[in-house]
Amino acid sequence: MRRVQKQAEPPELTRFRAGLPQGGETPRLEEAPTAVKQAIRERLVSSQGALCCYCQQRIRVAPVA
Repeated sequence: MRRVQKQAEPPELTRFRAGLPQGGETPRLEEAPTAVKQAIRERLVSSQGALCCYCQQRIRVAPVA
């Protein structure tokens, strides 16, 4: 298994979380806008050097539907 240095969350996710009501339920990823999901995916792929941390296969940033 590969060690991954955790990076700060994408600004899109920070803004999305800041706009949620205080004390409410934790939002599900399915409820986030496409731009937020895409930013999360890009940050994860970048922080892992485009390699799966378990199997070391190359991973790509695919558009999120």
